[in-house]
Amino acid sequence: MRLTLAVAALLVTTAAAPAAQPMHAYAGLALSPAGDMLASVETADTDSGKPAHGKIVVRSVKDGHILTTIDPCATCSYSGLTFGPGFRLAWLQRDRAKGTTQLWWAAGNG
Repeated sequence: MRLTLAVAALLVTTAAAPAAQPMHAYAGLALSPAGDMLASVETADTDSGKPAHGKIVVRSVKDGHILTTIDPCATCSYSGLTFGPGFRLAWLQRDRAKGTTQLWWAAGNG
């Protein structure tokens, strides 16, 4: 009987759902020519039901820490991430409200 109760208690504790964490998505991965930086468009789900806004995040390949975050347009989407010489990062920035797509660039290392 005690063994049955112990097994039941174990099953209840392992079946409990973990604390809700936002789901992260990574798109448009680009590796720098030196292989030391990784850029991506990162989004995290929101509880609002609206699509999440993606931001360009550049991370160190060595340990994954964020070197810089790029988000010049709160209503735009980003694609086509590409590293160039001198730590430059280029991307396409689309503003659906204005009906425009522009080529942008910035320093990828902050």
